[in-house]
Amino acid sequence: MFGKNAWRMAVVAWGVLVAGAAAQPWKVPEEKLHRGPDPVAQVELAAAQDPTFEAVAKYYPMLAAPREALGVLESAREFVVTRYGEIELNNLQRDDGQPGEAYPNASPENKASLYFLLGKKGQQTRYGHGNPPDSKRLMDGYLPIVSVPFTFEGVQYQQTIFAWSQDMDPDGRLWAYVGLEIKNPTTANAHVDLAQQAVCGRAPRYVPLGSWEYDLAPGDQRRLCLRLPRDGILPDSEIDKDSPEFQKGGRRAKLPFAGGFAGVEPVEPAEFDRRREETAQAWRERIRRAMTIRVPEQRINDAYRAWLGYLFTNVDKEGERYFPHDGSGFYELVWGIAAIQSCRAFDQYGYPEEAGKYLDSICTLVRPDGELKTAFGLSDSGTLLMAIEDHYRYTGDKAWLARTAETIVRVCGWSIARRAKEREGQTPGSPTWGLIKYQPSGDYPEPDFSFLSDTAVCVGLEAAARCLQIVDRKPDAERIAAEAAEYRRDIEAAMRQAVLEREGQRLLPILPASRGWLEKAGYGSTGYYSLFASMILDNEFFAAADPHATLLIEALEQRGGLCAGQCTFFNWIDHGFTYGYWLEMLKRGQPRKAILGLYGALAYGMSRSTYSGVECTDIRTGNNQLTLPHLRSGTQQLRLLRMMLVREEGDRLILAQAAPQHWLKPQQRVEVVQAPTAFGPVSYTLESAADQGRITARLTPPVRNPPQEIRLFVRHPEGKPIQRVRAAGKPLDTFDAGSVTLRGVREPVVLEFGYETR
Repeated sequence: MFGKNAWRMAVVAWGVLVAGAAAQPWKVPEEKLHRGPDPVAQVELAAAQDPTFEAVAKYYPMLAAPREALGVLESAREFVVTRYGEIELNNLQRDDGQPGEAYPNASPENKASLYFLLGKKGQQTRYGHGNPPDSKRLMDGYLPIVSVPFTFEGVQYQQTIFAWSQDMDPDGRLWAYVGLEIKNPTTANAHVDLAQQAVCGRAPRYVPLGSWEYDLAPGDQRRLCLRLPRDGILPDSEIDKDSPEFQKGGRRAKLPFAGGFAGVEPVEPAEFDRRREETAQAWRERIRRAMTIRVPEQRINDAYRAWLGYLFTNVDKEGERYFPHDGSGFYELVWGIAAIQSCRAFDQYGYPEEAGKYLDSICTLVRPDGELKTAFGLSDSGTLLMAIEDHYRYTGDKAWLARTAETIVRVCGWSIARRAKEREGQTPGSPTWGLIKYQPSGDYPEPDFSFLSDTAVCVGLEAAARCLQIVDRKPDAERIAAEAAEYRRDIEAAMRQAVLEREGQRLLPILPASRGWLEKAGYGSTGYYSLFASMILDNEFFAAADPHATLLIEALEQRGGLCAGQCTFFNWIDHGFTYGYWLEMLKRGQPRKAILGLYGALAYGMSRSTYSGVECTDIRTGNNQLTLPHLRSGTQQLRLLRMMLVREEGDRLILAQAAPQHWLKPQQRVEVVQAPTAFGPVSYTLESAADQGRITARLTPPVRNPPQEIRLFVRHPEGKPIQRVRAAGKPLDTFDAGSVTLRGVREPVVLEFGYETR
């Protein structure tokens, strides 16, 4: 999410008028306001079958400027690969070492790109220019090792880039390895003129780095391998190579591009191959620990593992603490809500150790008075309390929860005290009685009342009370639970008073006092209204079919808040903020809307071949911000896919609710292995013989804390209803047209679903 220096840069890029935006809404041109239903949903959801990637991807252009970040696991420094394969360096090291503070060196003067040039001097072409946006690939389809093909004057080139440090140490000196394979596939001799150059700073300055010439007979091949140190881009005279800072990465170096590049050096192909394999193996081992998803769609199998890689790349080890940052080379701040949600995703995918370590680090940002102040807003503290409860539910680690109890109490104490202060001078029953006036988000530092903030804090207090009960802090638990119950009543009363009507439709403003985001969108639901309405749903404040949740959903669906199943930000789509809407659709038994969201995100919210998620894409043109790989986007993509396949709802476990129908075409298989849940790990497979009238499921249920029931969905490829279900050869009657409900299952079970074959 935007904020501070990053926000100012984004404003320029978007060309919006922001004067006075913190205090009141700016005017948005009419042509940027969306009014009606999602045009893609109108077509795709009316079709007989579920949306597919191919169907959804045909409506608009793919995003135009893919960008991948490459680093060692949890390193605070990264290299960036731009659209055409350039290596980009943004020096955003902090001078004070405090997470969440602005980076004083964040300016165009501290940016440089390194790239190859082809052709004779004066007639040179930049490597990769003209490549389509989906030309890059990741090693094995998902590892953060990027290859970029290019053909120039009949000669074929393949550039491979990865990041490496000795022993893959996040504190070690980081190197970019760049390999270039050159092949002459023609029947004629070919001469290659090759150079490498850097462009530095705003001016810009061009720095030659090397040149090579090759004569290739038909079929001949050559390899050029180089490496570039992340901290060796100052002139040698300005680097104290014996200093601890240099040995640990040179974080306190001067402005990096005041001089030229230093340290670009050739390496032998054998060394390049060794380092590449070391890098690949380190990432394979980390990603292999995740729950396994295997479906008959390779892009899904690759994408979720790539998303995990980007999430870990966006985690920065800072001393002995680990902070998820919203981006690499752009949002180098701790956006509280995004960082915390990523911890929830890590828990859901099988990384309890990392999730606990990252949550512990975020807890160190809680001030002595209990305020959690990061780059977002008040909802950060409530989200932290939710994530702490989630971590306990997934791990059962009561000792960890007990160690965290003091932080829980402090965070709750600050919220309770702030609510009490807000009520001073107010009249009970007033429109904002019991709400907290605070910064609504990183983009809006001016305090305001926000239902996003209050619902998050309230749900967080409820989670905190349950946690404290578990660790035998009953008086604290009861006191906080009572405060949360009163808070909930106040929020619900404020919502009832806040509802208004425009053009025959009832609307719930998110900023009840100012109505700012609704007014900015001309009382449509695009812009910040779209993003934050979905975020409220993500808080899960509302009970099933709550009328206020329905108002938010109807506004999103009918007044321009969605396109291709994703939240809109005027002419942009922003899938990273849509998860709450998708989750609510699953709760309401509308899985096709979540499926549309998954494919819409894959088609327009990320690079189509490297799966790097972006914050904003112009849906009409494909032009995108350079905010990728974006932490929130990767987090919400992962959470959506997981909830489509494995979801808890109270004491129930729901499986395969939104597994698309085409995944169960005849002879296809869906497999989920060791998926963490609040009940323990679960595994299942679905094997289709739909052409023979049956689909077989194999289920290994969770046993640590068994759910009251398991509901397993089987979405027939032609939409046929289930006619019969047998378990271990015995008939079951606890099924409906699309699912079976199981109770008391403690052992692995095989289920056979029967269908009419006519």
